[in-house]
Amino acid sequence: MKARPGNEADLEIEVKVPIDEISAAVSRVVAIGATRIRERHLEENFLFDYPERLLTRGGCLLRIRRTPGRAFLTFKGKGRVEEGAKVRPEKEVGVEDADTCMKIFESIGLKMIYRYEKYRTEYQYADCQIAIDELPFGNYMELEGSHRGIQKVAAELGVSPDRFLSETYRALHADHLARIGAPMGDLLFKEWDQDKGCGKPEE
Repeated sequence: MKARPGNEADLEIEVKVPIDEISAAVSRVVAIGATRIRERHLEENFLFDYPERLLTRGGCLLRIRRTPGRAFLTFKGKGRVEEGAKVRPEKEVGVEDADTCMKIFESIGLKMIYRYEKYRTEYQYADCQIAIDELPFGNYMELEGSHRGIQKVAAELGVSPDRFLSETYRALHADHLARIGAPMGDLLFKEWDQDKGCGKPEE
């Protein structure tokens, strides 16, 4: 959700919560009266940076996200943690042609540094967007909105703030690979080995 009250209008405020069972999480979300605003769909995410990783070192992110029938260009600034949530400046705009946008990035010296996929189902409740995300290494519920909205929705869902995660999916992926001693690579369903718990390493 990008429209936020007051001085939060250009900020992304979100938390992630690990979930074990998708069906149970969906049942809780529906039970509090949330409205499903987008059916389950595949998201393809492409992160870009300069060869020197200037954006990454500065805590920033430049991303192209492609979903069925839609694509978005997003810039996120350096984040901080407040009340258990990750807070960071964010600018996002729809783009008509994700592939051409990526070619433009490459033409000006940017390179794709990471690609990840997830299946997402989106819900809306009050001023908070609730996403059920399925990734190769685990499932998460993401709450995005105002601090007050996130706390309210979490309480109604029975989620304690001590379960909030502020890490990005890339960071959670890296943590997972570090625990099993596997090299870092992209996060793609078709390349994920369920037995090994990892995909192909970076070239």
